[in-house]
Amino acid sequence: LGIEVFRQHLSPGVTLANATFLYGFLSFDPRYLPILVAWTLFVEVSFYALLPGFFRWIRGIPSALALVGLMVALARLWNHGAPRLGVPADNHFIHDFPLACFKFFAVGILVRVLSRRVPAAWSAGLDAAAVAGLLVTVLAPHRFVTYSVLLTLLAVVVPGSRLARWLAVKPLVFAGVHCYFIYITHNQLFIEPMLDLVL
Repeated sequence: LGIEVFRQHLSPGVTLANATFLYGFLSFDPRYLPILVAWTLFVEVSFYALLPGFFRWIRGIPSALALVGLMVALARLWNHGAPRLGVPADNHFIHDFPLACFKFFAVGILVRVLSRRVPAAWSAGLDAAAVAGLLVTVLAPHRFVTYSVLLTLLAVVVPGSRLARWLAVKPLVFAGVHCYFIYITHNQLFIEPMLDLVL
């Protein structure tokens, strides 16, 4: 944000909205989203504010599955109902709002709950299913990503997973640890400065 204040000459109002996360409620106006990928930060912070309540409610696999179902239903209600209520649809606002994205966090909670109960004997089958899921995702981008990620996460947390060993090589671990930093800053720190140099 500090870089963008000077690079894009952000107004005080836009700067304040971004410094206080108010941009999450205003980002249907592109001016309030000068860092395009920052919408994900608002989604995360919103979910973490509710996380203690969710964890108090989770008692096992049935409640974790119920949370996934509830969040999927909430996302569908929001995506279909928000336009009828007059919520602005500009700048992907409805799709990027937390209510549309909490289902992914619920999937993560489900993986956490399942990982403590899946027997090690299932690791080979889960590895195969995860690899198959990744291949299907490559062939049909954006259609099966959530299911593929669910299978992959579940496979790698089960003891004895070969997939976990394959993914534990140092370059991939480094990329995994730093992936969110790379994602949130790649445009400002790498791509745009290089374009400025070239152009």
